[in-house]
Amino acid sequence: MVKTHLFLTCARLGLADLWRIKKYFGSFDEATRGKLGEFLQAGLDELKFEFLKQHIADFDAEIDLMNLENQGAELITIDDPLYPEILRNIYLAPVGFYARGDKTLLGQFERFFAVVGPRRPSRYGIAVAEIFSSCLAQNGMILVSGLAQGIDAIAHRQALISGVPTIAVLGSDIMNIFPRFHTELAANIIDKGGLIISESPPGKSIKKFNFAIRNRIISGLSRGVLVAEAGKRSGGLITARLGFEQNRNIYTVPNAIFEENSIGSNRLIASHVAKPVFTPYAILEELNISVVKKSRDERGHKKLNLDKNEELTLKKLRSNPKHLHLIQEETGLSLKNLLIVLSNLEIKGLAENIGQLSYVRVR
Repeated sequence: MVKTHLFLTCARLGLADLWRIKKYFGSFDEATRGKLGEFLQAGLDELKFEFLKQHIADFDAEIDLMNLENQGAELITIDDPLYPEILRNIYLAPVGFYARGDKTLLGQFERFFAVVGPRRPSRYGIAVAEIFSSCLAQNGMILVSGLAQGIDAIAHRQALISGVPTIAVLGSDIMNIFPRFHTELAANIIDKGGLIISESPPGKSIKKFNFAIRNRIISGLSRGVLVAEAGKRSGGLITARLGFEQNRNIYTVPNAIFEENSIGSNRLIASHVAKPVFTPYAILEELNISVVKKSRDERGHKKLNLDKNEELTLKKLRSNPKHLHLIQEETGLSLKNLLIVLSNLEIKGLAENIGQLSYVRVR
């Protein structure tokens, strides 16, 4: 662990360099005794070798790691039993990552699911993220996201509201929360049994490309990825593409073709990278997750607090299936608003999507 920390903190070594070293020498411990010729054979140049040797001589990795542990941080190396198997098998997996929070959560990776999207979502994207994140969390999924402004923060907060731990994968290091206004959210994630992780060693300067690189960890940790919304250049598209290459299930919610924030997500559907979903239950069903639904008696004890669109839509539903387009025609609601309403009614246990865009009233 100490030698892994030693190599991770060497500023001149990138991820590809670290893997070349590990594959050639077998371990970072063995690499500390390596000669120039061996490093050249491993694929590094002389300049990097000299910089590394100076770093090894000057840096006390053991003391530095002890200081981190005293602050509640821990390094999880790829050889550690806590390292999730689902992440270990991706291309260019982190040789190690730093973590704060409940590290035992890493053993529950079969429940990990990513929710991503833009930093400046539309009202539609916000509604999608809130509805899907809440339902997925309430049904036992551990939400993974990047602690960024917008959709990421919504996913983390909905998990916490549902009483379920969540995992934040940072582009910055774990002792330097970015954005800074999410410091309190990060603390809440840890306090509520969640986890904050980063492959960047503490003290490393924040680089823009770190945020794109960390997206492979968000998708790599997860059984599936929901892109709540994505514009033409959304970071969520990077996560979706990486997840697709990692053979993960990718989902997104269709939106109006003229909406700026829907260009990317609609293209994911058109290119067959993402599957279109209209309800969070479709994701749970595909992942073979047993859906938690309250009994009618339990639901009857709670005030439903329906808004006017939910009341209108509920009145149009029957015990016999009714197609989405017919419901839209009868309610006069736009398609995107109707999908939000129907998802809300499903979460409240009042309606159910029975497939083929058809809905029934539950009670």
